[in-house]
This record gives sequence, C-alpha cells and structure tokens, in this order.
Amino acid sequence: MPADHVHVQTPAVLEPSPPALWPTKAVGTDRTESRVSLDLEGSTLRIVRQLTCGDTHVSRIVVRSRDHDEVGDAEAAYEALGAHADRLQLWSIGAMALGPDWLTPIISEIVASFMHEREEAREQQERTELAARDKAERQKAKENVIDAYLTNKNKRFQLLLQRGPHSSGVFRTIEFKENWERERFWDWLRWQRERFADLAEDLKHTTGLELERRLLREMLATEQVVKKAGLGSGGRRPLRFWRGEI
Repeated sequence: MPADHVHVQTPAVLEPSPPALWPTKAVGTDRTESRVSLDLEGSTLRIVRQLTCGDTHVSRIVVRSRDHDEVGDAEAAYEALGAHADRLQLWSIGAMALGPDWLTPIISEIVASFMHEREEAREQQERTELAARDKAERQKAKENVIDAYLTNKNKRFQLLLQRGPHSSGVFRTIEFKENWERERFWDWLRWQRERFADLAEDLKHTTGLELERRLLREMLATEQVVKKAGLGSGGRRPLRFWRGEI
C-alpha cells in the first residue's frame, strides 16, 4: 500500500477562529459541540475535528492526513472509514493524544479489509454474470437445436422436424400410412442429424413435398449401396442395423 504522509498540528495553531467569533455567553439554545468528520480533497483524506457554537465554527483541527497515490485509493479509504463513522471520535482523540502513527495500523487494516471484500464482491459479481451469460447462451443454443421426433396422430405415423424443445418449433411434418414406412425412413434419417439445420434452411427455398422427395431418393440410393456391400438386413427395413458407415 502507499506510504503514509501524516501532518499534525495543534489546536492552538490550526485554523483558529478570530476571538471576536467566540461567544461571550450562551445565547438561546446555542451550545458548544465537537464533531469529527472525514474530509476528502482530491487524493488527500483527512480526519478533522471541528468545534462549533451554534452556527459559529470556532476551530478546525486536522488530526490525521494522508496523501494517496491515486484518487481512487483515497475514495476507497473514504468509503471504508465512512462505514466506521461511530469510531471517528475515539480515533481522533487517540491520534491527538498518542500521535497520528497510533492510528495508522488501525486504518490500514480497515482499508485493506474493505478493499479485499470489495474485490471479492467484484469477482463474485463477475462469476455470477458469467454464469448467467453461459446459461443464456446454452438456452439459446438449445432453442436453436433441430431434431426429429416420431409421433402418431389420427392413425397417421408422423416424423416431426422441430427447432428447440417446444412443439411450437415444428417446421415440417412428414406423414406415413404405415409404421414400417416411417421406421424405414428413420433408419436412414437418424444418421443425418448434422444436416438438419441445412434441411430447415432448404425449406425457405423449396416446398416441403420437394424436400421429402429428395430425402426419399437419397434414402433409396443409400439402401442400394448398403445392399451391394452386403451390409443390409433385408426385408422392409434394409438399413435397420445400419450405423451410417456409408
């Protein structure tokens, strides 16, 4: 931390008010009061004792002054000590009786603790904001994931292409008369997931029927290749045990 620069002057010589300002007797409810406050000026922070009588400022005594290297450091110290305003009176008396060096370790510890807690709070805030951003990004990515789902409706066997986890994201429904027809198609389509986003984009430039026909032609072509390679399972679902190797 920056080195302390302490300046102490006695009440007798520091900013005394002219004798004419001293009340010669009590007037109404006027009374003499001693108050201690923090005075921040640029990068300089002072602990100041003030003696007043009514509206008259009798004297002002700087019991401790520190010049910080940075204005931000002074502002942080001001905030840290301000949180202990109830101790300023005691500190000022101790500094006047024992010298400002007596107060230095006390204030240094308080300011250091304040800075540490503020840094921890800042880091925690950053972690919270980062976690929130990550969650939002994951949710956004989840909302944009395209997948296929099998469902039945009105005795029709359907394959849904859907964006995100909600049914409102369905952008294409392919229907089949028989369940085995859908299963046959799914044996091939399930291995095309990396193309689902492209298929969704294709629908912006072509009709759903044209897209279905293109996909069916691709499926039939794959079935022929698999059969020639001797890897097909035969029957109505030649790609039933296919793992997308070809």
